[in-house]
Amino acid sequence: MRGLPIVILINKGSASGAEIFSAALKDHKRAIIMGSRSFGKGAVQTLFPLSNNGVLKLTTAYFYSPKNIKIHEKGVEPDIAVEAEQHDILFDSERDTQLKRAYDLLRGLSFFQVRDER
Repeated sequence: MRGLPIVILINKGSASGAEIFSAALKDHKRAIIMGSRSFGKGAVQTLFPLSNNGVLKLTTAYFYSPKNIKIHEKGVEPDIAVEAEQHDILFDSERDTQLKRAYDLLRGLSFFQVRDER
């Protein structure tokens, strides 16, 4: 079985684990990434307490995709760029252009997958 089609929506609000997950599926050609470039929060920072009640914050690691692409400060680029038309804080699925495009893509991919399996 080839597996079901997967479309992952990302945007500037997607960070850290979401970026690692989407980059991994993209690099392994298991999902289509759609939306706009992600935030680029690809660093691990460790806090070290100091004797004067202060804290030293040190970057101890960076996130990379399976193809060794650094995520920090670059983010993940979508395969299909779709800018959001709304900039409201509240989510509105009726007006969400990215969500509508992802749904249309999934429907199209599913149609061709079913057709090819006949």
